[in-house]
Amino acid sequence: MIIPLLEAWYLVTTALLRIFYRKSNKHATMVRKNNKRKQQQVDQDKAVKKLRKAVVEELALKLIEHQTYNKENNISRKDSYGVFQKLINEKYALMPWLNLKMVHKKASRIKKKKKALDEEVQQETVQQERPDEEVQQETVQQETSSNKRAGRPKGATNEAKIDIEKKKEQARVLLTERYREARQEHTGRLPDGLFNEMHANVLEEVGLCGTGISINYKSIRWRFQHNVSRTKRGPAPPAEAIEAYLITIAAWKQDIGEPMDKDEMIDLANSMIMGSKLQAAVEKHHQISQVQPTRLLGDQWYANYKRRHKEVLNTGKGTRQHSVRREWCTYHNFEDMYQRVYEQLVLSGIAKHLPENEHFWVDTAGCRVDSENKAAGHKCTMEMKHPDYLLFGDEVGSDTAQDGDGHIGGKTYITIGNRRIELASSKSSNRFTLIDLTAANGDPVMCIVIIAGKEIGVEDALGYDYQSKIPYDTNKTLEENVVLAPQTK
Repeated sequence: MIIPLLEAWYLVTTALLRIFYRKSNKHATMVRKNNKRKQQQVDQDKAVKKLRKAVVEELALKLIEHQTYNKENNISRKDSYGVFQKLINEKYALMPWLNLKMVHKKASRIKKKKKALDEEVQQETVQQERPDEEVQQETVQQETSSNKRAGRPKGATNEAKIDIEKKKEQARVLLTERYREARQEHTGRLPDGLFNEMHANVLEEVGLCGTGISINYKSIRWRFQHNVSRTKRGPAPPAEAIEAYLITIAAWKQDIGEPMDKDEMIDLANSMIMGSKLQAAVEKHHQISQVQPTRLLGDQWYANYKRRHKEVLNTGKGTRQHSVRREWCTYHNFEDMYQRVYEQLVLSGIAKHLPENEHFWVDTAGCRVDSENKAAGHKCTMEMKHPDYLLFGDEVGSDTAQDGDGHIGGKTYITIGNRRIELASSKSSNRFTLIDLTAANGDPVMCIVIIAGKEIGVEDALGYDYQSKIPYDTNKTLEENVVLAPQTK
């Protein structure tokens, strides 16, 4: 009885496995066919996209050629209006996806690429035509500046931004005036290309030519139509007239070691407008805004004041400085110190005074220049005769104890179970000072190490000969090491 049941179970299982295997094979075949069909569709889409790009690029080149021809033959846009659109409609009627905007966009990109290539070629040509002296001077400056710290000087970025914004505003004002004059001279629409010509001339005058900055035509036309002199949005703050004076006073107080805080700035601003016409203007502004502050100018004015002058005003924590340092570090004292040093250089024969007709200027790289505009600092009245005899020292001090050592470069370590990370370090304290001596011609001379201690051994006093062929054995005495060393005749 058991054997027939097993045979029946075997036959049913085999039949089910065959059905499942056939279905799985059929499903795998369908998946392969679908993937193949999708890949063919992707390849077809890529090919179609490539062909469309080629069509648009061909039309863009024809559009550039058409525009160049009109410009060379003085054909106005009014006379040639709709010609290229008609060409597209006739020749490419079977391409409903194509429109004139796509062609104009592609033509604009081609023009930008061509302009960038032309500028690179022009720069290379200018560099080849430059005199050899200028090229050598620039090479010396690059070699000198290669040892300097990378990056721009502190504050240079903000100064550059402020300078560019001033030039852009100046360009907008000049362009608006010339646009107004041109509209008065030409009744109705301006001639083609006149605004672009005025735009290029104004950018060259203010020093923005070649920077990639442009002034929008709609902005100039809006200024002309509304006769606008103020460019900032919204009404002018009533206390804006005193803000420049507040910045000057804050700079003066910082120079004398008494920087202003938030409350002092607000109190000073309120005292300056009290009893003047600005007080009435501020009160009227509060009435319009429907606010009743405790003071005329308060925290909101201070926040807006900082935002309006964010390129100049910053806040930060103060650092204590010794009063003696501020009293003695004056321009007069530094000038007197340098004059005394120069006298000693002349007396020792290292330097000499130059006659007045031989005085010269130098730039930041130490190279001679022919004008004060290119120079850095005052005019040189002396010349070094023996720069290798003049030594400069730089002192650095530290301690062998590693208690106060922090994270170097923000280095982190792996911890298990959020346990405290402990680093093995030396606790023995021993102060030392390192002084490096460098000659005025740039050659290194020597390093001096000063170690603090009550006693010093002979080895520490004499030092170790790093050029010796036999290494110094620290387990032996100095006499034993001398005996082992080769005797020089």
